[in-house]
Amino acid sequence: MLAWARAAQREGRLLTAMAFYRQGLAQAFGALHASVPAEACAAMDGLVACSDGLAALNEAQGRPDMAAEVLGELHRTLLRLVCSPDACTQRRQAALWHSHASHSALMALAQAHGWSPAIDAAVRAGCLGWRVRGGPAGTPH
Repeated sequence: MLAWARAAQREGRLLTAMAFYRQGLAQAFGALHASVPAEACAAMDGLVACSDGLAALNEAQGRPDMAAEVLGELHRTLLRLVCSPDACTQRRQAALWHSHASHSALMALAQAHGWSPAIDAAVRAGCLGWRVRGGPAGTPH
């Protein structure tokens, strides 16, 4: 899916590219909880790549709000995996690694287009676990 989405995007077939990115996201979400850790990590890689591609496409089309929604959902999904007691160590570590990149992408989007409710919600989701463990409320991220 990802290769087809990128090819369609290069050819200027933007609606087709969006459809392929979304189809890739659906497949990745479905495989995130695969019983084989390597398959789950591959699904996570696909989720990240398709989310990044869809967000970049939305941003390039003048829809930073939609890009923020896509990146925010990715970030929250990764954080849920990091905190999941059902996820194996390999899966949690991969999610943590990817969450750093999704956080950076959200911050870059905020810097380029301004803060949005979607960015705020995603960033706050990352702080929630820390606050529960006794961190001071309202501490800057």
